[in-house]
Amino acid sequence: MTEGEKLFGKIQDYYCINSELNGHMVLKKNRLFLQTGGKTWLQNVWRGLHIANEDLTLTIEGAQLLHPHITKNIVEVSHDDFTKYFSCEDIELKGLEGPVVLGVGGLKFAPALGDGECLKNILPKSRLIK
Repeated sequence: MTEGEKLFGKIQDYYCINSELNGHMVLKKNRLFLQTGGKTWLQNVWRGLHIANEDLTLTIEGAQLLHPHITKNIVEVSHDDFTKYFSCEDIELKGLEGPVVLGVGGLKFAPALGDGECLKNILPKSRLIK
């Protein structure tokens, strides 16, 4: 079992995902990539879809790819909080710690990181609404 497959197994346990993804998992520089093409002999090339990080936080793509299968560590938010989150604001919510997936109206759409006081916005600035 590769390091990428081991990390994906931890992600499956953490988010209670009962589904496999087609392709193979590659771990490069603490980032988990899903590769669906053939394996490359170029070791320095980053190919595939970045779906998660080593700290079990999903990327937007990872959350959206896996959303039908995620059943644990989900936080449903209001449409106002959804807008705030994509405007680079944190969401006030006490008591949650660790990575979670935010959802609105049943759709799981983005990762966040709970610190006990709020859900921290961990989206790259390039993905935010200006």
